[in-house]
Amino acid sequence: MKNNFKIEEIIDLTHFEEEGKFLEGTGSMVLDRRYKIAYACLSPRTDLDVLYAFGNALDYEIVAF
Repeated sequence: MKNNFKIEEIIDLTHFEEEGKFLEGTGSMVLDRRYKIAYACLSPRTDLDVLYAFGNALDYEIVAF
């Protein structure tokens, strides 16, 4: 079965890479899509600035630990 979807918007956060800041989505972030909360464990691969930029762009509350 083939899944069809349409990309309506691209949110580009790659400019943070120039500052050595990253956001690893798999493994460090858990998204509660129903309540729009992003839980994230901060690390060298999950930067707080990029995490908040993600939250602002997608209207997610950030819970970082």
